[in-house]
Amino acid sequence: TQLVPFNKGAPMDAKFFEIQPSSVQLVHCRTSFSNRELTICLEERSGKRTGASLRFSKSVEQAEEFADFLQEKRVSLSPRGAVVSVELSPYEIKFIQVRLRQPTAAEQGAAQVRFDPS
Repeated sequence: TQLVPFNKGAPMDAKFFEIQPSSVQLVHCRTSFSNRELTICLEERSGKRTGASLRFSKSVEQAEEFADFLQEKRVSLSPRGAVVSVELSPYEIKFIQVRLRQPTAAEQGAAQVRFDPS
């Protein structure tokens, strides 16, 4: 399991996404200005066909994998709540783009109250 920070200003429970299994490693992660969209580069390192899952701290609205190295052709993935599953061939490098669900105003207010340092 690999935990990855993606929002330095977020409360501790919203700072990470998790990659499983450990044979799939994060190569690169880029966030959008709003921190809602992530472009993630993964690499399979065990030399075996592997099913990987990425679990985020927020629900996933949309997920796509880039079907070519130029990142022009995309294939839709089917996220389940906060989990995105992908298949990787031996030693494959794969790019995935994920859009996280926008929290509602009530959720944002609750988060601010819950993590109020005073």
